[in-house]
Amino acid sequence: MMWLLLDGYTPVYVAAGSTAAVIILSWFHRPSAIGPRRFVECCTETITQVVPLVGAVAAAGAVTGAIEISALSGKFSLMITYVSGGYLIPTLLLSGALLILLGMGMPTPAVYIMGAALLAPILRKFGLPEMQVHLFMLFYACLSAITPPVAVANFAAGAIAGVNPTALGPHAVKLAIGGFVVPFFFLFNPGLTAQGSLGVILLACFFGTACTVFASFALHGMMALKDIHWTLRLVLAASSIATIVPRLDVQIAATVVGSVILAFITCAAAQRRSTFPPDRITPTFRPSAFDLLLQQGGRGERAGRLDHDLHPLPEPEHGPRSSSSSLTVSMSST
Repeated sequence: MMWLLLDGYTPVYVAAGSTAAVIILSWFHRPSAIGPRRFVECCTETITQVVPLVGAVAAAGAVTGAIEISALSGKFSLMITYVSGGYLIPTLLLSGALLILLGMGMPTPAVYIMGAALLAPILRKFGLPEMQVHLFMLFYACLSAITPPVAVANFAAGAIAGVNPTALGPHAVKLAIGGFVVPFFFLFNPGLTAQGSLGVILLACFFGTACTVFASFALHGMMALKDIHWTLRLVLAASSIATIVPRLDVQIAATVVGSVILAFITCAAAQRRSTFPPDRITPTFRPSAFDLLLQQGGRGERAGRLDHDLHPLPEPEHGPRSSSSSLTVSMSST
C-alpha cells in the first residue's frame, strides 16, 4: 500500500491493490487463507461497518457545503480578526478551531489548502515563520479526523475494536494531546523544526518533550497508579503552557516546577507501596471508561472473569459449591 501511495496511484487503485495483496499473502498461512466464501464474508462485514461512517461524512459534507454556498469561508478571515481583537493567541486558537471545523467533511489536503489561502496571511502578519505557520495548519487539519463531533477516524477504530465510535472521541483527544500542544510550541520555538544551531535544536526538543509530558499528565490525571490531585493538575497544565514561552528562564522554571511535581507524585506512590506491601493489599478491579466501552462492544466477558477471580465468593458452610452453582456465579459475575 505504501509503495502504491508513494508511486502516485489513486486511492481507489491503492485500495484494490492492497486488497489483492492481502488475499495473496493470506495463502502463505493456510489457516488464514481467504477463499471465495471468506472473501464474501469480509466484504459483507466491511459494508456493515462502513454504514455509520457514510452517515457521518454525509452530515459533515452538508455543513461544509453550506459554508461554501453561503460564501462564509471567505469571511472567516474578517471574523477571526474581529473576534480575536487582533491578538496572537486568540487568533491561533480560532484558526485551529476553524481548521477542525473544515476537516469534518473535507480531506486533509483540501483543508490545508483552504487554510493556506484564508489563514496563512493573517498569521503571517504577526511575524510568525512561514514554514511553522503551514505546519500549524497541517497539524490541525490532520487532528480534525479524531476530534468530535464527527471524528471520521474514530469510526474506523470503533469498527476494529467493536465499540461505539462516538464515545471514542474524548479518549482519542486525550491520547493525542501532544498533537494539539506541539504546533503552538514550534510556532514560538523554531528549533523544534531543526532551525538554528545544534544547542537551540536540542533545547527545543527537550522543552518540547517536557511540554507534552506535563500536558499529558495534567489531562489524564493519573501517574504510577495514583490519581493526581486537581490542584497539581492545574500546576502541570500551567507548566506545560509556560514551556511554550520563548524565554529560556521561563522554560527552565516551568520545567523544574513540573518535574518536582512528578517526582513528588512518584515518591508518594513508592512510599505507599512500601507502607502497604502488595501481599497485604487486596487487589481490586475498577473498570475505566475505556473498559466499559469494550464491555459494550461484547468484550465484557473477560473483564467479568477478571473481577470474579480477584473477588471470589466465599465457600458456603455446607461444603464446596456444586458445578451448577459455580456456573450460576460465573454467569452472574459475567
